[in-house]
Amino acid sequence: MKKEINENKVINYGLKEIQTIKYNFNSPEKKITNQTIEFNFNILPTIKYLTEKDYILVTINVSVVIKETEEEILNTETVFVYHAIDLKDFLVLKKDENTWSFKDSKNEGLLVTLISVSLSTMRGIIFEKAQGTILANSPIPIMNPSQFVKSSTTKYK
Repeated sequence: MKKEINENKVINYGLKEIQTIKYNFNSPEKKITNQTIEFNFNILPTIKYLTEKDYILVTINVSVVIKETEEEILNTETVFVYHAIDLKDFLVLKKDENTWSFKDSKNEGLLVTLISVSLSTMRGIIFEKAQGTILANSPIPIMNPSQFVKSSTTKYK
């Protein structure tokens, strides 16, 4: 279990499980004329709190498109389930928006950590599953996880 500090309290958390919701890889159907194949990676993490179970879910959606043909060859969604003990003690429910946010914005560093771990793991999953495909030698982008955590007013589902 790792720890993040919330004033006098500590958030204890750990990775509980990883669930692949979908993983669709399609071989390109259109002819590619460039010798060097370039890809557009669209990687989107989202956060959801399941406070009744003390879970923070980080969902990573990845879409990969061949630049030249605009064909989507990969579409995947993976959920990383983190258990955070007494999660409700660190969150406040915005009833008008039906969303949760951290009581103390300092704890958003936890989200950066969870997104970072999830993104890195997702890159490893794609790297491993791409072996023997058109994506095998393509660099998978590294992303800054803090760009997905704007402020304590950011809406999380």
